[in-house]
Amino acid sequence: TVGGIEEDAGAIADLTVSPIWPNPASGSSPDLRLRVLLSRSEDLAMHLLDASGRRLDHRVIRRGPGAHEVTWSPRTPVAGTYVLRIESGSGASGTRKWVVQR
Repeated sequence: TVGGIEEDAGAIADLTVSPIWPNPASGSSPDLRLRVLLSRSEDLAMHLLDASGRRLDHRVIRRGPGAHEVTWSPRTPVAGTYVLRIESGSGASGTRKWVVQR
């Protein structure tokens, strides 16, 4: 286990994304947290989408190889279910569901 993410005995994938926590989240401006495991330095584009697929917020960060904890306070207009899509500069991607309660 590296930074809370299980590693395979072989090579690390280009991008591994943990579940989001807290999930469900509550409050007027909740933070989301997750861990990412990268095989090399990458730009990561994070997009928060609503249930219809509309992008509500985005953020780009640069991280080196290894495990990293990411904290983000995206703009979430109402309680609901959202999708976080993470894309690396090398084309690897992952999605996670995030529920916000008010």
